[in-house]
Amino acid sequence: ADPEFSIASEGLAAVYMTQGNAYGCGEVCSNKALEILENLKNKDPENDRVSINLAQTMVELNQVEKAVPILKEVLKKDPKNYFAYNGLNYAYRYVGLIEKSNLMYQKGKVDDNYTVLTEKGHRLYNNASLYEGDYTGFITSLQEDNDSFISRFYQGLGYFYLKDNEKA
Repeated sequence: ADPEFSIASEGLAAVYMTQGNAYGCGEVCSNKALEILENLKNKDPENDRVSINLAQTMVELNQVEKAVPILKEVLKKDPKNYFAYNGLNYAYRYVGLIEKSNLMYQKGKVDDNYTVLTEKGHRLYNNASLYEGDYTGFITSLQEDNDSFISRFYQGLGYFYLKDNEKA
């Protein structure tokens, strides 16, 4: 985990997570991903991208209590960091703090960078609204991205919950 090659190392960590989640490698691979990202963060503590990837991996490994402070640390340095808001949105939703999750979505969406990032293909979906039962709000958060498979899938899910079978 050399900071000079941090993007490649982060990619390797993502591969380990995929192996752990989807292909049965389990805890061994997930722990390897965590180890890579922790090493990168220790060697380059100011790298927000590494911090955010580490935090998101921690959430996936049910370590939300460790992830949230990392994401908040990023926001202290960069209060407009869309990806940190997205990470908090996910972390809070993961542990059932839906109101806080929704708040992080709202804060991230207001950010000036949101428009620029959405033009580059990044999306911040309001999955918290799905958990709150605000299916229309959930669908609306997805409509900016009609072309992606994941967006179409979740729009269909929202319409399913609205009992609009024609659109689902």
